[in-house]
Amino acid sequence: MNLTKDMLAELAKPFPASAVSWKPQKVDGDRALAVAYIDARDVAQRLDEVCSGDWGFTWEPVPGGGKAVRGTLRIGDTVREDVGEAGEGDFGDTWKAAVSDALKRAAVQYGVARYLYRLPAVWVAYDPQRRRLKEIPPLPAWARPDGDTSEPVVAEGEPQAESKEAGGQPEGKPEGWCELHQVQMRQYSKDGRTWWSHRLDDGTWCKGQPAGDWGKSFQAWWKAQLAEKGMPDVDPVEAWNWLAEKGHVKPRLGEYSSQAAAQAAAGKAIERLRESLGLVEEKVPF
Repeated sequence: MNLTKDMLAELAKPFPASAVSWKPQKVDGDRALAVAYIDARDVAQRLDEVCSGDWGFTWEPVPGGGKAVRGTLRIGDTVREDVGEAGEGDFGDTWKAAVSDALKRAAVQYGVARYLYRLPAVWVAYDPQRRRLKEIPPLPAWARPDGDTSEPVVAEGEPQAESKEAGGQPEGKPEGWCELHQVQMRQYSKDGRTWWSHRLDDGTWCKGQPAGDWGKSFQAWWKAQLAEKGMPDVDPVEAWNWLAEKGHVKPRLGEYSSQAAAQAAAGKAIERLRESLGLVEEKVPF
């Protein structure tokens, strides 16, 4: 079976709100960063409905990966892979959670529930005694099927990460927040190197920035440049995304070899932004 555009469109459709659960990803006192997710069984059902059973999933432990497994999802003649991880728990539950995570992550590469990554990360009220969210963010209309009036679910359980100091991060801008794409990233480590990243809509990974690298200083510089060029009210992220869409800059800072290289490209591209906003006076020949 060949994977068609129509099949991909069906796979990518939003799930009913009742199939979407919310959990705390990061806790800061009585506030928590709420993130949405779906159950692996809903993913399997979507695959059954769209692919008529012509799909398969296999997995294997990642050598030296602890609780991580590599999952392979086949739809017809197309194959996608991704790695799933699990939180704390006994051995059996850990493997089950990791396999479920791998299935969901591999399915995202086909578009299944990918739209959840575009939901804004929101800080909400949190009950530290019961370890659960006290409220959940509303789903926008584009993240619901037409006519859906069901309600999402609040999931109980441990947050994936906790802030060590109350009030250590400003509301809405937690550690690991991707300013460029406005989503919460996950932290990864390998060979003594630590970095943050997240999956993009096209299935690739945002290259992000190694923890403590020049990303933050560049963002401060970029904001100052916009103000200096007469655009103090322009959102820095939206400005960068617009320039990237027009091909004037690279979409991800991680694609630049250094801050100097990124600033050089941005310095040239900012004039295109000023032109689009009508801030460049037209020269009249005399």
